[in-house]
Amino acid sequence: MKKESYAMAVVLILLASMIVSGFDGFGSFGLGCEEKAKVLVNACKMACYEAINNGTDLSKGPCLLDPMSQDTNWVCDIAHKPRENIDNERENQCNSWHNGTSKHFIELTPECEFITAN
Repeated sequence: MKKESYAMAVVLILLASMIVSGFDGFGSFGLGCEEKAKVLVNACKMACYEAINNGTDLSKGPCLLDPMSQDTNWVCDIAHKPRENIDNERENQCNSWHNGTSKHFIELTPECEFITAN
């Protein structure tokens, strides 16, 4: 039942983001900053729910989208709240953030809850 719940959450998040923001497909935003941020956060959450649904262990705080296909200036990373030492380990962070090709990040908990976007 847990997998079905995550799958339903992914579908609902996708539909809500498309309806609320007027999203017309990846890579063609035509949106303001706030709307674009919502789309990116929702895409990050969808990747998180999909990882859980596929049995991926998120407890170490892996990078999920590196970079995000919707905007390569962003990455999607898993971290803990409060932050744990494991979150600062290089192997648990996004490469494109470290090499400077992505300038922004979204962090979610291993349960797919929003922490921050910067």
